[in-house]
Amino acid sequence: MKLAEKIVGRSQQTSPAYSSSHCKLCHWLNACLRQLTAANDLTLIPVLGRPKRYAVMDEIASIEDLAKINLEIARATIQGY
Repeated sequence: MKLAEKIVGRSQQTSPAYSSSHCKLCHWLNACLRQLTAANDLTLIPVLGRPKRYAVMDEIASIEDLAKINLEIARATIQGY
């Protein structure tokens, strides 16, 4: 509840994330898509939603970062989890 109060009070900012099942119903779809596109947000990739984005955000923050990763290092990292 405190997080919701911070968001409403504008002391906490949230990041948009694309969800094909929810976003198409939302009034803010176009505004969010512009922001997501400008940021090359990972949630624009099908099935890579908000939880997965948060899981890799420290290492892979954008679609551009994802395109540049070394697959051998990524495989080794994933196997370590």
